[in-house]
Amino acid sequence: MMKRYALFALLVFASPASAVQGRSGDQATQTISPVPSFTPVTNERLLNSDAEPENWLHYSGNYFSQRYSLLDQIN
Repeated sequence: MMKRYALFALLVFASPASAVQGRSGDQATQTISPVPSFTPVTNERLLNSDAEPENWLHYSGNYFSQRYSLLDQIN
């Protein structure tokens, strides 16, 4: 029974080490993608969320939780 636990522990601790060892060559070929630009959500934007119907800034659409979209067309 103790041998089974020792074998399991060996497999658990050895498998991540071998996975990291095999991936070391991949780092040279990776490209870094640019970070997309965004506008931070401020308290002012949340208060005036009706002015931006294309951005659903609240969980329920607005502070009143109406869940109504002001968009003319929804696809």
